[in-house]
Amino acid sequence: MARTIPEVSVVIPAYNAADFIREQLDALLSGTFLPGEIVVSDNGSTDTTASLVQSYGDSVVPVRVVDSSSRQGVSYARNKGAQEANGKKLLICDADDVVDSRWVEQMSLHLDSCDLVGSGYQHLVRQANGDYTLGHLFIHQPEVFDGNRYLLGGTIGFRRDVFESLHGFDMSYIGGHDEVDFCLRASAHGYTQGWIPEPLILYRQRPSRNGLVKQSRNYGRTWIQLAQNFSPIYDHHIPSLKLMIRKVAPQVPSMLLNKQMSWEELRGFYWNVGRLEGVIKYRVLRKTPQRNLYSSVPDSPR
Repeated sequence: MARTIPEVSVVIPAYNAADFIREQLDALLSGTFLPGEIVVSDNGSTDTTASLVQSYGDSVVPVRVVDSSSRQGVSYARNKGAQEANGKKLLICDADDVVDSRWVEQMSLHLDSCDLVGSGYQHLVRQANGDYTLGHLFIHQPEVFDGNRYLLGGTIGFRRDVFESLHGFDMSYIGGHDEVDFCLRASAHGYTQGWIPEPLILYRQRPSRNGLVKQSRNYGRTWIQLAQNFSPIYDHHIPSLKLMIRKVAPQVPSMLLNKQMSWEELRGFYWNVGRLEGVIKYRVLRKTPQRNLYSSVPDSPR
């Protein structure tokens, strides 16, 4: 039987994840090293997510459900799950992805020499027949703005004291960039990041056109929110309203005529639509959401 690392808690935010979460749990429970516990933060699921997770019980390591239904959003689910977890090392992954057998081992090991850690990933792409096949590999640490490195929310780990000092993920972000914000704040506090240049997560891509459109638009809008939240440091990265109109307007007729566009073209168009929306809301109208950090964390370390 694999060795257990008691100081590690795995936190999985979940919303209506019954179709996929069993695959993720089974992967975690068959790893080279096991976490001390797995905490599924149920963000108000209306399917059988909670009962499915509860069926695992303590057969290998404790697998339990935390109710995070009082506020919708992945940031709150992460925060609530991290607060309720017992470990000194907190590893976060998503309910619909699949971890590598070495994910817990490698993430925990790197947290012995850095404050936060992340890893590369590989796309898991749904085919027309419903099967999933392996897609592109991503092993280089992503960067934002002026070469600032960050970690991905679906494969991130940090020590509990880091989470508490930063008051968790900013819940004002809806649809993306909350993990980037978390990492930028961590760097500003002097915390160090580690990176594992291996695909230790299979990342399940959104299978539908509507899902891609929504995700891309959210990413564009929250990218502007991110820059605005660190104003004036990254103001030079915020495009003008005129520029964004010039980027979006020429492609609108094609969209209205329902012209066939590739997924890359769709992603790019709606990324710019989201950025246009962000410039109008957050720059022109000055309606950037107020920061909403997680305050319900203990004052003293566990």
